[in-house]
Amino acid sequence: MKGVIRLLLGIVLAVNLIVLSACGDVRSVTDIHVPAENSKKEAITERVELELETDSLSNIQKNSDEVLKILKMPVEDGRVLTLSVVGKKADGDIELYGVREVYVYEGENLLQSILIQEAINRDGVSGIEEGYSGCPSAEESAALKDVNFDGYMDLEVCAWTPNNSIPYYYWCWDNENQQFEYSFCLQLTGVDEGNKRLIASYKVENGLYYTDYYQVNEKNKLELIAREIEDVRPK
Repeated sequence: MKGVIRLLLGIVLAVNLIVLSACGDVRSVTDIHVPAENSKKEAITERVELELETDSLSNIQKNSDEVLKILKMPVEDGRVLTLSVVGKKADGDIELYGVREVYVYEGENLLQSILIQEAINRDGVSGIEEGYSGCPSAEESAALKDVNFDGYMDLEVCAWTPNNSIPYYYWCWDNENQQFEYSFCLQLTGVDEGNKRLIASYKVENGLYYTDYYQVNEKNKLELIAREIEDVRPK
């Protein structure tokens, strides 16, 4: 009888050991995976929060730029857009300024961000440094003009400062899409509103000067319609 009891006790002890061993395995698995999963979630959360914080920083802060000029642009229904011209002064003692970007706001809503690099890639050269225009002063950095004579103001940015008349980059306002679209670069020296023409006067070489007359077509591209030549070179 005692032998049977000892046998039964042995069986019970063995079963308890198996159960405890199994619980130990489950507990060890839990100890491994749960903290690892928590760490992963924490890392993702931290990364997302960092990205959000970075995105919330304006490019002005990230590039040590400043607002060179603020432009107000009336549009239809009494709405007014605010254009923030962002850039900086050239390094050193040179009195030049460069525009890097123009932000277009309606109230607090950012409608568009215009990079000057877009115009440089298509029609121009860098100004005070790569990605910036070049202009004599912050006040002369940008302006609003209706260059395609559609009744809406267009964006003009001083492009660079050659030993000639100054070229400008132009973004024409597309009222249907509610944004500016890059259109052309021109050494604009006058606007003939009566004939809806743009005038560009410039020196070709010493003693040779051109005055070109342009119209802007329906695609907001320039079409040369006339040219006057002044040639005072020695014969």
